[in-house]
Amino acid sequence: MSPVKIYPLLNSKIRKMQKVEKSSREVSPRELMSRELVIKYYPKSYTKNLSFSLICLISTNLQHWISYVLHKYKCLIIHPFLGGLVAVLLYYDGRKALVTTLLYLVQARTGVQWCVKVNPDVARYITDYTNQLMEGGLFHRIFELLRTFDLSKEIEKLQQNLALGGPKHRRQVTDLFNDTKSILADILESREEASGKIDDVNLYLQMALLSALDLSILHTREDGEEAVQLLPVLSDPSYILTVINEFLPTKPKWVCEGLQALSTFGLAVCISSLRDVPQNYQFQDAINKEEAFVDAAIEMNVFMFMHNILLENKTLYKESFLFKRVHNLITDFIFFHVPKSKGFKDEG
Repeated sequence: MSPVKIYPLLNSKIRKMQKVEKSSREVSPRELMSRELVIKYYPKSYTKNLSFSLICLISTNLQHWISYVLHKYKCLIIHPFLGGLVAVLLYYDGRKALVTTLLYLVQARTGVQWCVKVNPDVARYITDYTNQLMEGGLFHRIFELLRTFDLSKEIEKLQQNLALGGPKHRRQVTDLFNDTKSILADILESREEASGKIDDVNLYLQMALLSALDLSILHTREDGEEAVQLLPVLSDPSYILTVINEFLPTKPKWVCEGLQALSTFGLAVCISSLRDVPQNYQFQDAINKEEAFVDAAIEMNVFMFMHNILLENKTLYKESFLFKRVHNLITDFIFFHVPKSKGFKDEG
């Protein structure tokens, strides 16, 4: 179904914008392309009601919506020689806007580690809506996009179609492309060394995995609380065994040993936490492998990786959720493995 039919009010507003373009020759292309123009024709009272409705259309009409918005944006361009290059920027900016909206939706979900100050009914609606997106394979699609996003191929495709301008235009396209990729990774993180550093995309993916194995909530909530029992690690005994299977010595080594070490370390600390839950008998097979995973992480120099690579990423300190997760990971290890911690102190 076309977005024109789905949202006739939006279509009428855009038509009014087009009429203004045709009747006025004094408006410069720079002004037409600015965000202020859109705000000028969309009063705040209108956009507040419109925004949430548009969000609901995105998941089921994404391809039509992108094509529609791109077509309408092209109509804003007065000077033909600007058309192609500006349309390319608007396309990538539109993709960034869509995934940013999705990020805000995911962050507004009812969560265990955070809460958003919104009306409870709105929070429930957003949670139910994003649950539907996830059941529809949203996160599988994000993983696939992150796997296939390739800037060099994207630039090559634009060059073949004569859709890439000079250095400034190339830089703008590159920034929008990388921002979109980073936001997609941020969505996964909010859901749950070769170069001598860890970039933001890998940081968010790593933190997403560590969050999926996070049981630090047991420090602040009772074991029997619903929010605790609903955690996948506790609600499904096969969950942790499935994860463990991916970290067995028989599995291939990761390209980045440091990330493998940190992930193994996070799994080991998670298993350590399972020793203290009332239903620990359900996780005995996992608990028996705890020491092996701790030793494996240490042998892969997990603490050196954390000190020299992970903690050097500035993004880690800009988001409290990220550095709190790292803090809890280290303190939990010290708490559960006092002899090993003392051993490090003596060696130091």
